[in-house]
Amino acid sequence: WYINMGVKVARNEWKFGAVVNRPDANVLNDRLRILSEKIMREINRCIDDGMPVDVADIRERVWLPMSNEQRNNMIIWMREKLEKMQLAKNTLGHYRVMIESLEQSRLTSWKHVNVENLKKWDECLRMKKSKRARQIESDELKPVGDSTLACYHSKFKAMLRRAMAEGLINKNPYDVWKPELKTTRYDMIDYLSEEDVAKIRRFTPRTEAQCRAKDVFLFQCFTGLAYADAMRFDKDNYKMVDGRWMSTARRVKTGVPFVNVLLPPVVEILERYDWQLPEFSLPWYDKMLADIGRQLGLDIRLRSHVARHTFATMMLRNGVKIENLARMLGHTNI
Repeated sequence: WYINMGVKVARNEWKFGAVVNRPDANVLNDRLRILSEKIMREINRCIDDGMPVDVADIRERVWLPMSNEQRNNMIIWMREKLEKMQLAKNTLGHYRVMIESLEQSRLTSWKHVNVENLKKWDECLRMKKSKRARQIESDELKPVGDSTLACYHSKFKAMLRRAMAEGLINKNPYDVWKPELKTTRYDMIDYLSEEDVAKIRRFTPRTEAQCRAKDVFLFQCFTGLAYADAMRFDKDNYKMVDGRWMSTARRVKTGVPFVNVLLPPVVEILERYDWQLPEFSLPWYDKMLADIGRQLGLDIRLRSHVARHTFATMMLRNGVKIENLARMLGHTNI
């Protein structure tokens, strides 16, 4: 059985399961990746439900022709795509807020997607009241933060990338225009040195709350797990292999599989909590970490995701190949 995508490639334009030697190779490969992800989700669903894998049925579900209304109305298309995307609850919420903002700005059609309209939407976002201003019912317009603006733009850019892969638009305006964001540092990745990690391990917290935050942060530093994955830690998902606890699972945020090994410092922390990590909200957790960082006099602002970056740099320093590290972190793009 085959799924015909309606695109012909010459023999020299196909290599190792990907399109090459064509100006639209990246777009076609994105399209192939999206279709492959859909097929794998359907196969996994059949396996989970104990149903036979019917290739014809799967082909019908993943390659249905799009109606004219769906094709022309960008908002309808985005909402339907969102229902099929396996995303964490918070990420899903960010996408929905972004789509609502586009709808309020009347940026609802593919023909409206250009640099000029992106700039207008950016201006509208900057004029919105911040959450704090709305809470105190102030008439003063206080611009939303750059991190919030970056979230809006990154989610819209991701959707446009999917639309381009499916042939709904010819080009992504973000490729030629980027919003001006003063504090968002795309080129900077904060991480701790091994000396800083040792300093945190020696640190004696002032309160029990800080103690729990410190332990979960060190757990992340030595596992590479993101906050959402750490909060879902379950010993039952791990097996003892060659004297170490190992697990293969999928990331909460993206559904991408990853491999995880519990190193001795992690086992020590887990045994202290009877193998059940404390659970708390991300804002509270980041606040506790920021307090700890200030007390230690660290140069960077301590927050949850710094632990994941720290794990990556420690693994690279200790000779782990980047291909293996990508698998440990659950990244598809090295």
